[in-house]
This record gives sequence, structure tokens and C-alpha cells, in this order.
Amino acid sequence: MDKLLMLGSNNSSTDIILCAKSMGVRTVAADYYPPERSAAKRAADEHWLISTGDLDALERKCREEGITAVASGVSDFNTEQAVQLCARLGLPCYCTPEAWHYARDKADFKALCRQVGVPVAEDWVLSDPPTQAELDAVRLPVVVKPVDMSSNRGMSYCRDRASLEKACRYARSVSSQSRLIVERMIEGHEYASYYVLAGGEARLLTFASMNSQPGAPGNCYSLTTTVTDLTEQYIREIDPAVRALIKAAGCTDGYVWFEIMAEHGRFYFLEMGYRLSGDVLHIPLRSLTGFDAIRWMTECALGRRHRPEQLAAIPDPRTTKRSATSYLLWTSRAGAIGEISGVEQIAALPGVDRVSLAPVGSGFDIYRPVGPVLFTSDDCRQLCDTIERINRGIRITDQTGEDMLIRFTDYERLEQMAKAEGQTRKG
Repeated sequence: MDKLLMLGSNNSSTDIILCAKSMGVRTVAADYYPPERSAAKRAADEHWLISTGDLDALERKCREEGITAVASGVSDFNTEQAVQLCARLGLPCYCTPEAWHYARDKADFKALCRQVGVPVAEDWVLSDPPTQAELDAVRLPVVVKPVDMSSNRGMSYCRDRASLEKACRYARSVSSQSRLIVERMIEGHEYASYYVLAGGEARLLTFASMNSQPGAPGNCYSLTTTVTDLTEQYIREIDPAVRALIKAAGCTDGYVWFEIMAEHGRFYFLEMGYRLSGDVLHIPLRSLTGFDAIRWMTECALGRRHRPEQLAAIPDPRTTKRSATSYLLWTSRAGAIGEISGVEQIAALPGVDRVSLAPVGSGFDIYRPVGPVLFTSDDCRQLCDTIERINRGIRITDQTGEDMLIRFTDYERLEQMAKAEGQTRKG
């Protein structure tokens, strides 16, 4: 019998465990949390109290217990650990260390993009500490970020010299590397593209827009949705180069996504993820497209390789007016969750796949995600209506009774995108 080890605990970790169990696989979860704080441990057949950072202990235990597969969910750290652990144990892994490198090192990712013709923003190299000549060469405004961090960790926006030097120190303080990215600030809207891989070939699963509530920080993306205004343009202009990029990076199997900015009708690529995405858009996409990313990645972990011809079953994103959406609820204030209400009513709304929120008692800094509501919609009007009903129905307050949520209300933006894309396709 196959025996799968899950490193860490998050929504996708639990989904993979449940999928593996449905396939007759025995499952184990490992992290340094007790079961009451680890959803993966509660879902698995057994669990180990071993930190996912302790590769030596994990390797010994895997050999003792006959582990035949390792998986990791959406965590960058745990995916990297899974890649290394599989190499030590001689187990199958969808991702090679060489391919994983491009998902972790933004500088080398940008260099590879330039090689294959995928557009990226202009950038500058700064020493540690930067020289005056280097600082003078930078054209403000810029974004400063570590080469090895994701989810906006260590990132700063700089419009003057003083903030630039401070941002460089901050980026290096959270990074394991002295290198950093200093790139021209792209003034535009953010998008994401998601690809499925089989036997060295890639197919676009979907293209999505990432939307922040006006007035909230720009990197608090409340809404990731397949309602966009640029899907047609992306497929026509960029998709072939991106598939070449995926191949050049050595990505042959699994699931890859990209974060992209669009400025004045031109795309600029920011970074690559070689794992399931944190927005878990793959959950409502399963209802929308019929493609089950959880099962696909579970099969990858088990060494059940996919064939390129299987990708033909994934529908063209341009063939439907229906949409998939991840509505991520962000905190508007720091504090611990005192009360959550309305979840049952929200979960019962038409098209809602899942409501996955942190439990009462969880503590948060300001501008941190509490969890997503995942749903599909027949058209943009229904999408906006579902968001409005979620906004009215969900209530999350801190321990003083104050509301903690940023609520997305920019329906006009969604309607404009849907209208623009509709006109493009008619043309």
C-alpha cells in the first residue's frame, strides 16, 4: 500500500490527504503542532510531531515507516522541503530542484524570462551597502523585494532616495540572501495565469484578475476571479512565450502559476509559483472546468505521471461566461477574532464551494488574510450579487466587538472588465 506523508497543514494539505485516502492511500501528517492546531493531522490516518524543517528526523522516520510519497500543499517552505526529502529517499517528485529554483529566485526567474521573450520590468543591481553611483542610476519610483520571498514579504514601494535605502535594508533583513530586486514600479492592474503540466507540455487552465478594494493597500487582493478584460489578449500575445518559459525552467509536471502586471496594454511578469496557489482558485475552478487540481497533484506526489494528451480535456478559458472566484477576507485592524457569524448562510448561497476561515481566537496583524470564500457565478451580475450577499451576511469581530474585515465593493471595476472582454470576443 502507498503511504503518503504531508508536510505541514493548510487547506490544500487537507484536501490532498482526503483525496489520497479516497484512492486507498494511507496518509501521515507531520509538523510541530498538536492535532488540535493542525487540520492536516486531524484528517490523516496518523501523525508525527516532527518539524517540517528537520529533514534528518523526517528522513529517518520515513525510512522506518515505509513512506512512498511526500506532498506539501501551498507552502513554499514545505514544497522545498518535500523536493529535498524526495531526493534523499529516492521518491517521485513532480518538481526538480533545478525547476524549483526559478519559483524561489526572482532574479534568476527574470533572467530566464528575458531569454525566452517574456516581458519583465526594468531593474537595477544594488550592492550591500549600495554605492552612490548605483543609487543615482535607479529611476524612481521602484519596488524593492527579496529574491527569495513570496506573498509580498519584505517588499516595499519607494518614491524617494531615503525610502529606497531603507527598503533595501528591510528586504535583506527578511531574506537569506543579500541579493534583492529593485525594479521599476509598474502602474497598472495585477493578473494571474495558471497552467497544468504533463510530460513536459503545458496548457493554460485559466487567466484571472486580482482586485483590491479601493482605499486598501494595493497588495491586499480581495478578489481573484476569472472575470477579466485581458484574457483574449493574454492568450494571443503571451501564452506561447509562457509555455516556452515553463519548458526552459525545466517544469515538466504539476501546476504552475504566474503573477503579472498590465500597464498601458502591456504585460510584465513578476514571479512564478510551482505548486498549488494560495488563493485556492483551483477549488471553484473544479466546478467551472471539470479539472481537479487536487487529484492531479496527489497523483503527481504518488508518482502517477500524466500524459500530454490528457491536457486536451481542459477547456479553453474563452469558451464560457461563467466565472470562478476566490474572495479573500482581509483584516482592517489588528486583533484576535472574538466572534464569527453568518458562515452557514454564506455556505448555502448558490455557487459557493467553500468558506474557509481562521477560527475564533486567532490573532492577526492589520492587513492579513482571515480566509477565502470560494464560488462560481453564471455571469458578472451574479458574481457581484454573491459578493454583496457575502458582505451583508458575514460578520467577523475582534474581542472588543469591532468589525475586522475589508469588504470588496468595487463592482464597477468587475462590470467594466466583463464588458470589455465581451466586446473583445465579439470583435
